[in-house]
Amino acid sequence: MGYLFVNTLRNIFKVRPILFNFFVKTLILLFAALTMNFLSHLADNIFVENLNLRKRLYDFYHYTITDNWLLRRILYWLISFAITQLYLEINDKYALGVLLDIIAGKYIKPRIENRIIMFIDLKDSTPIAEKLWHQNYFLFIREFIYDFSLALIEHNGIIYQYQGDEIIVPREM
Repeated sequence: MGYLFVNTLRNIFKVRPILFNFFVKTLILLFAALTMNFLSHLADNIFVENLNLRKRLYDFYHYTITDNWLLRRILYWLISFAITQLYLEINDKYALGVLLDIIAGKYIKPRIENRIIMFIDLKDSTPIAEKLWHQNYFLFIREFIYDFSLALIEHNGIIYQYQGDEIIVPREM
């Protein structure tokens, strides 16, 4: 599932609203969790206990629907998925570890830190904008910022701020 979310679905979902992403990813995760529970239950009953397949399917259906097992599990899964997705979205947007710094209160009280600041800006963005027109230019800028941000985050960079076609990246000394 991690490979699916990180590599395959990332490009599909980056142009969608976060609420849509959250909803669709949650549905995918719920389906995967239910499928994995079904397969493990089935494998245990068939291969370990040597029980009849038809009876096992009926028992699984009865157990999940009648005993409210499914409702209890879905609540647990939804909470787990929500926390995981929130953590991944914040790490994807800002940088790995920023969420823990926010929770710890690091950014509440200003403090002095020695850092090197790198400004990354597109060269000749005005002529590019004139050639591409508004809509294509904004798609181009969004793609540039997305690709560059991924590279920064993968190399433990922290994105301080986006300003137009510029990315400001501090680095501890």
